[in-house]
Amino acid sequence: MTGWLLTYIVLTALAGLGSLTAAVLIWRRRRVPGAWHLGVMMASCALWCLCAVGELLATTTMHTLFWAKLSYFAIVAIGPSWLLFCLSYTGRLPTAPRSRAWLQGSLAVVPALTVFFIYLWPQVRLMWSSLPLSPPRFGQPLLMEHGPWFPLWVGFSYLALLLGSSFLLYTVLRYVKILTAQALTLVLAIALPLLTSLAYVFEYRALRGLDITAPALAISGALVIFAIKRLEALDVSPAVVPEAHATLWEDMRDGVVIVDHHLRVLSANHAAEALLAGTEETLAGRQLNGLFGGAQLPLPGEEPAFDDLTPSEIIVHDASGTERYLEILASRLGGEDHVGGYALVMRDITRRKQLEEELRSRVWHYELTGLPNRGALREELARALRGRKSKSASPQLAVFLISFAHFREINGTFGHEAGDKLL
Repeated sequence: MTGWLLTYIVLTALAGLGSLTAAVLIWRRRRVPGAWHLGVMMASCALWCLCAVGELLATTTMHTLFWAKLSYFAIVAIGPSWLLFCLSYTGRLPTAPRSRAWLQGSLAVVPALTVFFIYLWPQVRLMWSSLPLSPPRFGQPLLMEHGPWFPLWVGFSYLALLLGSSFLLYTVLRYVKILTAQALTLVLAIALPLLTSLAYVFEYRALRGLDITAPALAISGALVIFAIKRLEALDVSPAVVPEAHATLWEDMRDGVVIVDHHLRVLSANHAAEALLAGTEETLAGRQLNGLFGGAQLPLPGEEPAFDDLTPSEIIVHDASGTERYLEILASRLGGEDHVGGYALVMRDITRRKQLEEELRSRVWHYELTGLPNRGALREELARALRGRKSKSASPQLAVFLISFAHFREINGTFGHEAGDKLL
């Protein structure tokens, strides 16, 4: 065994150990968004390194084929796992179970077919077309002729890796103050084996037919461990931002309705559904004015300067027919030169209006009789006198003073409670 081959095997074994260590560390943080997918990727890297060592140490073609085929279970999982990790870590993975299952199932099609074609060889020669003429020697990898499926699978894997890295880097630009070191370390960890794999695929001569992707994973594993342990990459997740937005949208007590520039309803949260006596499905597509009995709402204009409006108050009826007062504040959506739609925030102020009416009644009426008090009399007289100045007002104004005679005798004879009832 030559010195460079021994070095290669040792590095590959260290890569497997480092990847396995990273997978264990990630598993301990599996509740973090994306941790499960990153753990699968690092476990796949560990299996790949194990198979690479087994392939080099094999002495027969059958044993070499065994390790080569087994390695593809790990190799095909790396690209999709990285993409799913990046989508989940950055908050772009669909939250709906059906959509998430559809995405994961779609990403599993090409890897599943690749493994299927590998294990059906030589009956199916889509992935491997033929074996080398001479059997592999000790310390020499199996150099197979690639079939027509191979470039398709390679393109799929690299596309998944590049897409995931792009999402991660884009998120770094949005949260540059807190994520730069963590995200760049993870991207570098995936870039190293990606570049070495490209060198192997395009048969770079200096590699002597060896796939040094597995040794490159030794550095990648160390980078992932560094990102997790020192940079706390899995403790700072930007996925909580869209989760927080979704939670606020669904759980906030104020109703929110989004309409387009034609004033058609696009979306509504749970509070708006309760206030408008409908569901998001039944409200979608309806005209805004139709939701409020034809009432015209003042909306912000084309100019951003008109965005700040005072809230509007309207009356609606809920599912039980009860009259409710709504306070609505409309905000303009879109760029500075066009209106893309409006966001309406609605608040049920029925109780507030009732309290205001009760307070107004207490200020201007006697509690005992419910009749207007002296303050109300003065206000009404002032209004009537001001009205006489207009030409259309009636020239006559009368004020009657009504007094109960002998009312004190009623209180003295029958008590104040009887007097209150009489009043």
